[in-house]
Amino acid sequence: MTDSYKIPSTMHALQLVHYGPAEEALKYVEIKTPAIRNPNDILVKVKAVGVNPIEAKYRAGNVPDMLFKNPPNIIGSDYAGIVVAKGSAVKDFEIGDEVYGGMGVPIGQEYGAYAEYLVATLGKGAIVKKPSNMSFEEAAAVGIAGRCPWF
Repeated sequence: MTDSYKIPSTMHALQLVHYGPAEEALKYVEIKTPAIRNPNDILVKVKAVGVNPIEAKYRAGNVPDMLFKNPPNIIGSDYAGIVVAKGSAVKDFEIGDEVYGGMGVPIGQEYGAYAEYLVATLGKGAIVKKPSNMSFEEAAAVGIAGRCPWF
């Protein structure tokens, strides 16, 4: 299930401790690395994340509670990375695939994208293979910010 990827038991992440100014509300923490729990789960080693205005509004406490889990939690919605483990029902992705996507709503349920690893669940949020001519940073920027012109 993990092929050549060694998955650590803990990871670093950016945690929203409480609502407020970034310098007070955000904390760099070491937490347990998420694991595959469901057949449709994909464990992604995060290489880049997107930063969106909605996350700044959430951090300040200026979005509806129905969109986000109350703090403390790991925030971040858009990401790019590498598949390092997958559930038994995942057929369209392989270990080592470069991917990008969005976490879906509510963001920050347990683990958001501002972490070294995240679990993407097929059918919740979005995850697609990253084109080879796109950097991880470019792919992470495609999420919410990249879709804004369509709204």
